[in-house]
Amino acid sequence: METTNVTNPENVQGMFLCWLQVSRRMEKTKTVEEWRLGDWLLENVVHRTIHAREWDAAMQAIRKRMSEANAQKNPDDSPLNITWSEPDEVSSGYIRIIRDSDPKAVMNIPVIDWRGNFMP
Repeated sequence: METTNVTNPENVQGMFLCWLQVSRRMEKTKTVEEWRLGDWLLENVVHRTIHAREWDAAMQAIRKRMSEANAQKNPDDSPLNITWSEPDEVSSGYIRIIRDSDPKAVMNIPVIDWRGNFMP
């Protein structure tokens, strides 16, 4: 049995969106909208496998939901911002939602990717 780790993007079989990690700061100070966003992420995003061609659509859905949460916040509440990194040949990726006023208030979803083919 032999395995190969071919890093050619055409061989990307899927990306696994891991468990939602919420910082202590975010957990202690979440607004109602942030709670709803976290619940939506748990129900619709974590523990899902997406193909590389679906990455943009998945990010668009998350950004849309985050924008809705920002629109419903009180004017005094700090808005949420999103950063992400798609997995590549040398590292895993992430989807990170950060409160603008507090960079330690974070919701993070690690993204693991599988590349290559299993060759029996």
